[in-house]
Amino acid sequence: MALLVTISVMGFKAVGTVFTLDSHTLDSAQSSTISGLAMHELSQEAMSANIIFPTTGEGANAGTNPDGSSIPDGFALRIYTQNNGINTCIQWRLLDTGVLQDRQWPNLSTAPAWSNLLSGVVNYSPPSPFAADTKPFVLDAESTLFGGGTSGGRLLDVDLILDQHSNETPIEVKTSIAGRDAYYFSANSGFCATS
Repeated sequence: MALLVTISVMGFKAVGTVFTLDSHTLDSAQSSTISGLAMHELSQEAMSANIIFPTTGEGANAGTNPDGSSIPDGFALRIYTQNNGINTCIQWRLLDTGVLQDRQWPNLSTAPAWSNLLSGVVNYSPPSPFAADTKPFVLDAESTLFGGGTSGGRLLDVDLILDQHSNETPIEVKTSIAGRDAYYFSANSGFCATS
């Protein structure tokens, strides 16, 4: 009887472990899929950008975190794009609560309220696994070789770190996006005012 109880307990423990692993695998797959969709949307819009505004200082144009603190450099992005032939201003920001938000509006119009695009993004430190905050939006300094854009840059580096579970390593999703037409407009064009 004792042997049967021991074997049963071991069996239940093994089944529980399998279910836990399956749950974590599913969560990881869902995080990757959702972040991939967000990255695809951002890529399509940034590739058609006429202007990729400098990410340094953009936090001042993106409001504040829920606690009233400023959005740091590299945690907000604004572009003027012609995705699908429609002139549109688009802005993204990553809050310290781990929520990636965006908003879109026609040029020379008032910027609307923010919409939540993705949650569980842990680029801020802590809980970022890196020594310092990992900026999600950076205009590549080397891209000045190509000329144009608002700061001479056409290559946008995007780096999102997604939390899975407190006991697992976050997933890092990185890409570089080349703005094909970003050199056609200058920084002081007056496009895409946020207020």
